[in-house]
Amino acid sequence: MFVPITYVTAPFPILLFGRPDSGFDGKMISYWSFFTTGWIITVSFGIPAILAHTGVIAPGNCGFSLAASVAFYGTGLLAEFIGSKSE
Repeated sequence: MFVPITYVTAPFPILLFGRPDSGFDGKMISYWSFFTTGWIITVSFGIPAILAHTGVIAPGNCGFSLAASVAFYGTGLLAEFIGSKSE
């Protein structure tokens, strides 16, 4: 259940504070939003790996969870890449 929560929370720091026109002064809040999003994404890969290592879940389940994370975040990156090309 932790990994789907990271899917929901990962984009929020960038959506709220990642753009220069977000209303906050300085670039520090923008850097902080990317840092926060980065560790949320890292957690979504790390939790299944740790659970598989300790034997809580099967290695196959870990593989499926990691594949789902790659598909989810890869889709977001691809959409961002295509959107930036059209501008």
